[in-house]
Amino acid sequence: MKRGDVVEETTKIGELKDLIDRFGRNIVEKLDDGEAESLALITERSGEFLICSGDAIVYRVLGAQNMSDRGVALESVLAAVGMGRQVSYQYTEDFRRMYFQKGFVEGLQGLSSLK
Repeated sequence: MKRGDVVEETTKIGELKDLIDRFGRNIVEKLDDGEAESLALITERSGEFLICSGDAIVYRVLGAQNMSDRGVALESVLAAVGMGRQVSYQYTEDFRRMYFQKGFVEGLQGLSSLK
């Protein structure tokens, strides 16, 4: 694959079921469909998959799996492509880090508080 190529990946139903089994239906239901599919792909496969979101639950799930390198804030994406600008708090690195840390602690506690 050449840099800049777009590759479409499809989540398998078993990957989504594994996400539900790991985190519980109530957590997965808090995710948008695209977020749930993306997180299933990220947590079940190796590769350089990333997710950008303004939803705290996405970063909590990544934190519980100790996968901080798989989530990126919109603020960072814009800065990386030379379009840095002020964004709402939920799209900042501070927000991403805060909820990743919260999810990480929840993961250490056996995900009990995440469910």
